[in-house]
Amino acid sequence: MTMFLGFSIGVTALTMAKDQYQSAKDAIESEYTATKASCASLSSNARELCRAEARQKYIVATAALDVNFKLSKDGSYKSLIAIADADYLVARRICDTKAGNAKSQCLKVARATQIAAKADALATDESSNANRAIINDAAARQAVREEEERTEARRGSAIYKRRTEYEIAKERCAILAQDARIMCVQESKRRFGQS
Repeated sequence: MTMFLGFSIGVTALTMAKDQYQSAKDAIESEYTATKASCASLSSNARELCRAEARQKYIVATAALDVNFKLSKDGSYKSLIAIADADYLVARRICDTKAGNAKSQCLKVARATQIAAKADALATDESSNANRAIINDAAARQAVREEEERTEARRGSAIYKRRTEYEIAKERCAILAQDARIMCVQESKRRFGQS
């Protein structure tokens, strides 16, 4: 099975030899260098955005490569966090092209999106940890307890994510006129289960 990333690198899951890993990593780095060099001809904000997007693609590609090669228990979590941070960096550069209230709103949405992505990564990691514990532990009581912890982790993450999505929606409502803003906030409360 081959997975294609933002760069034109295919990564073979679960069966990658060290020389294949190094070759793929070298290809990712050379494409990153070439992409970054092509940004030099652009003007200030466009250049910074281009560099941030190149860095984001590089981080996503290397994170996927590392997860497939190393298959470590926390590699996936670290990769998801790195991707969330890279996405936030690009979003910030996009926000820098705006001014005033639009820039402020854009930055708030970007930050809230980063927080939501990190919450998802944490829920995935906690769920994976609970799954590993169930596999390694033969006792049925332990399995039940781990399932409850996993369910609680998902529930907590879902609540946090809904709250964050509500905050994003509320920020988007803030730019509307008074009556429209009130209706927008009420609709957001209903949709995201906020009181």
